[in-house]
Amino acid sequence: MSYSYLFVLGVSPELCFAELKSVLTQFVPDHTISWHQHPLVCITFPDPPPVAELNKRLGGTVKIARSMKQVELIDAETLLSVIPSETKNFGLSNYSQRNLPIMELCKEVKALREPQNLRYVLPKESGILQSIVVLKQNITELICFIDQNKQWGIAQTVAVQNSEDWSKRDFGRPFADPSSGMLPPKVARMMLNLVVTNKPQLILDPFCGMGTVVAEGLLLGQKMIGSDINHEVITKARANLTWFIQTYRLDESCYGLETGDATHVSELVPAVSIDAIVTEPFLGTAFEKQGEVLMRNGKPVTQQNLDNTFTGLEKLYRGVLREWTKVLKPGGFVVIVLPEVSFGRSVFRVKKMIDNCEKLGYTVKQGSLQYARPQAVVKRQIYVFRKI
Repeated sequence: MSYSYLFVLGVSPELCFAELKSVLTQFVPDHTISWHQHPLVCITFPDPPPVAELNKRLGGTVKIARSMKQVELIDAETLLSVIPSETKNFGLSNYSQRNLPIMELCKEVKALREPQNLRYVLPKESGILQSIVVLKQNITELICFIDQNKQWGIAQTVAVQNSEDWSKRDFGRPFADPSSGMLPPKVARMMLNLVVTNKPQLILDPFCGMGTVVAEGLLLGQKMIGSDINHEVITKARANLTWFIQTYRLDESCYGLETGDATHVSELVPAVSIDAIVTEPFLGTAFEKQGEVLMRNGKPVTQQNLDNTFTGLEKLYRGVLREWTKVLKPGGFVVIVLPEVSFGRSVFRVKKMIDNCEKLGYTVKQGSLQYARPQAVVKRQIYVFRKI
C-alpha cells in the first residue's frame, strides 16, 4: 500500500519546490515525486509521512492534502463519500484549469447530508479557499485537481500553514521595519531548509540585520551565529531574539551575536568551523518607482548609476565569498541572496561573479531561485554555493 499526498506550494514556485525536495530528502528519504504542476506537487510514500512535522518545518508549502480518489466526474455523491461523518464545516477548492460549479456542488452535498447539519464555506473569485480561512473556521477542505493522467482527483487537506504565526514573527517582534525590505521569515526558512540536515549544524549569518535567519535557524534546532557591521542593528537583533526565545521557549545558549565586518568574519569565528552560511547581504541603496520612473534618493536612476552600483556590489560579494572560505568546513554551503534589477531592456545582476565562482573557491549547487514581491524593483535571486 502507498500513500499519495499533495503539497500546495506558495508564490515562488522554484524556491518552494527546491525547499520541499531538500526537506524530504533529509527527513523522509523514502518517497517518489509522482508529478508536479504548480502549485501542486504529488508525492507518494510507502508509509504515512510525518505531516504535522513537515507542515511546521516548510516555509514554502501552504497546504498538505491526502489524495483520496481519482474519478471521471466530480459530483455531490462522490464528494460526500470522502467527507468524514463528524464534519461540521466543509468547502471545495478548485486547483484545476477546468470549470467546476463549486456553489452548486456544495448545495447538493449539504442536501444529501440532511437532516444532519452541514455548513459549507465558499472560496472567493479564485476558486481556492485561503489557508487562514481553512484554519480559523476548522473547515474540511476538499481539493479538486487534475492528475498526470488528465483525470479528476479529490484530496482532503490535512495540514495548513499557520500564516498568523509567520506574521507574528515578522511584525510582532520588538524591532521590525517593513519599509526597509527586510528578509521575510518564510524566505529565511526556505533558504535554511536548502542546506539544513537532520543533524544539528553551526550556521552563520554575517549580514544578520534584525536576526531573521538566526531566529528561523533556532526554530529548526540549529546552532546559530549572527554578525553585522552596525552595532545598533546588533542591539535590535538581540532584543528581537530575546523576544523570540521567550515566545517560542527556545534555548538561548544556542546562538551568539557579534558586531563585525562580513569581509573579516574570520576574526569573529574559528577557522573551518561553520557548516553553512545563510545570508542576505547588502543589496544596494534602495530604489523606488514613481510611475514608470526608477528613482533613488529622489533622483531618476540612469544606466550608469546601475552599472556603478552592481560593480560595487560585485566587488563586495567577491570579497566576502573569499573570506568565508576561511571559516567554512570542506564541502560547506553558502546560501545567499543576490540582487537583480530590470531597467528598460537591460537586466542588471552580478553575473561575472557567479560564472567565475570556482576562482573564489566554490561551485554552484543551486540557483537561481527567485523570490520577489509584486512590484519589487530589486528581485531576490537565491543561490547555493558549495565550498570546493
